Amino acid sequence: AAAAAAAVVVATAVAWRSAQSQLPRRVGVVLLDHGSLRAGSTLALRAVAEQLQARLGPDRALVRAASVRFSDKVPAVELGGQPALTLEPALRELAQAGAREVVVLPLFLGPGLTIKQVLPQQLATLRAQLSQEGLLDKLHVARFLGRDVAAGDQTLAAALAGRAQEVLAGAQLERPARVVLVDHGSPSALVGALRNKLAEQVAELLGTQAVAVQPASMERRPGAEYDFNEPLLERLLEVRPDWATGDVVVLLAFLLPGAHAGPGGDIVNILKKLRAQHPQLRTHLSEPLAHHPLVLDFLVAEVRRFYAI
Repeated sequence: AAAAAAAVVVATAVAWRSAQSQLPRRVGVVLLDHGSLRAGSTLALRAVAEQLQARLGPDRALVRAASVRFSDKVPAVELGGQPALTLEPALRELAQAGAREVVVLPLFLGPGLTIKQVLPQQLATLRAQLSQEGLLDKLHVARFLGRDVAAGDQTLAAALAGRAQEVLAGAQLERPARVVLVDHGSPSALVGALRNKLAEQVAELLGTQAVAVQPASMERRPGAEYDFNEPLLERLLEVRPDWATGDVVVLLAFLLPGAHAGPGGDIVNILKKLRAQHPQLRTHLSEPLAHHPLVLDFLVAEVRRFYAI
């Protein structure tokens, strides 16, 4: 038995060394978000990319922060003199640095239009173009964060519950608390279902710390076919009239602080209006999710699904 166990250890070590020997000199990693015209969003994305770089190690991986769109319009002076990258310049920059095997990490919560249509089209075009130019050998696309929520994965819910607990502790709020989980809102019913499932999971994880976790959307398109986005955050008190007095935790199902979830953004302004209409209402806003340790763990694990680094 001892000899058999030793043989397994030796075989495992040989397999690991073999996998290491087949690795490229450095794997390229693109941490890709939707993009924003606000500098704060790109700076926050870069901070996550730096954390990811530290976890993966500079000898084995080269990480770049990039956006699908918009961020390259932000003046470089607002970004420390370093212009924001979109996907193609990020891939070219990695190739110039010697990283021609790349993992794209979509920093997205759900399967919206960008994940389902825009990004696959961009990737197909760039894969063909850069391969033909000899700048790309392999291009892998990782899972978006919320892909397995419907199947029971609670990684995102645990991060959200953690953010709620930070607010409860920081503001010294009484338990059980009233919690509203708000996302952007989407024309995709799949994204709406994801938000609702996350609210259920967060309620389960918070247990007796929450009276309820109410899902809501920041905005929606007109038309009955988009009613799955209801209630809108601005109409929260129509469905929860008893929440008009006292404390409400507003849990951001957003990854980065842009025009919606950032300082002075849409969510802040909606809450300001609600408080003006209901002077006894007190709202307490969570931080976005991208910097939560569980999100970073997920991103590291996704890279390691493709490369043993």
